[in-house]
Amino acid sequence: MTNTINFPTKIDKFIFNDNNFIFKSKKYNYCNIESLRFFIKNVSINFSKDEYFHFSIRMVDDSMFELHVGDAMFSINKKKVDEKKSNMKNVFDYLNKKTFSKRLESYLNQLKEEKYISYKFFSPKLLGEKFKTVKIYNDGNVVMDNRIFNVKKARQEGTLKFGTAYGFGCDKTIDPYEISINEKKPILGGRVEGADSMRIDGSWDYPIIFEILKSLS
Repeated sequence: MTNTINFPTKIDKFIFNDNNFIFKSKKYNYCNIESLRFFIKNVSINFSKDEYFHFSIRMVDDSMFELHVGDAMFSINKKKVDEKKSNMKNVFDYLNKKTFSKRLESYLNQLKEEKYISYKFFSPKLLGEKFKTVKIYNDGNVVMDNRIFNVKKARQEGTLKFGTAYGFGCDKTIDPYEISINEKKPILGGRVEGADSMRIDGSWDYPIIFEILKSLS
């Protein structure tokens, strides 16, 4: 997979230029990007392994744009899929580098001026996704869904996790971007955390949110 990019780059209904992208004939400037997410998910079923690329952009007005692609079922489409994967990754790398300082500065200014940051992500629900806002205070308190957990207490109890795992043995699944906060002591010799953990999708603006929470803990 190459790491070069030539503008304009077309991916589905998006046209990416050096300073903006166009979607449905409307232009969006990169300076108005609020948050970015990119991750690769590998799924294995009956000895068959599929790879999925997910790329999301959130603007300052909370408008959302998403691109995704999975492996081709037939080899005749493999070349197109590989090209789309490469273009998605290259565009993300370009946008991430171009907007990183601004996104980081926004979080740090919030901590300095408001004493907390507002971190937004989507939480999967039965009927789609729910938009959530987490408030992370500079004293270590994290507020979400009318609950307050403290990352310092969670770290002391050994239940602050950056990247989580579920299940045992061959059934274990890992989410490297999930942040789990729990002030209760773990059980079963530390293999299982206490009930009612606060779980945050840290894939948006990764690794900025990880590093902020680590510094506050």
